Amino acid sequence: SMNSTPGMNNIKDGYSRLFINEFSAGDPSKNQTAHYDEGNWVELFNYNEYELDVGGLYMTNDLNYPNKYWIPDTSPQKTTIPPMGYLLMWSDNMYGEDALHMNFTLAQDGMQIGLARKVNHEYLYIDTLVYTYQSNHVSTGRIKDGANTWTNFTSPTPGRSNTSSITAAPSREVTDF
Repeated sequence: SMNSTPGMNNIKDGYSRLFINEFSAGDPSKNQTAHYDEGNWVELFNYNEYELDVGGLYMTNDLNYPNKYWIPDTSPQKTTIPPMGYLLMWSDNMYGEDALHMNFTLAQDGMQIGLARKVNHEYLYIDTLVYTYQSNHVSTGRIKDGANTWTNFTSPTPGRSNTSSITAAPSREVTDF
């Protein structure tokens, strides 16, 4: 049975199935490849059977400040994640270049990453993590997309399924709140 919501917009709330799925925080100057030469990144994964626009949500590298970067809601063609799909957000301090370039970087020696939304003037976290030192050329991600277990990937998979990187380095601790 569905709960009725008189007077409210009936929108699907897929945010509980939106994940920070993989990230790279190594020295960006040593992290350049032919396709991913823009420094550090955070990959979001939409674990829904429908597309999800992340425009209007917030990302941060400090969980005390959930609203550090507001993902613009004016570029749905850039910020909409297909069903079971991925979106790369660049943590390169190139804010203003487009909706996917955030106004902060990720420190190599450890930091926090948070994805939040605003509900009734309050910021609610959708997903958060805390990480420790990150090696160059190595990303950290969920072993299976959306799973609770994290590992290091010596072959990072930005924008692709994490299971496509079979060679996983020994896991470092990532705290999931």
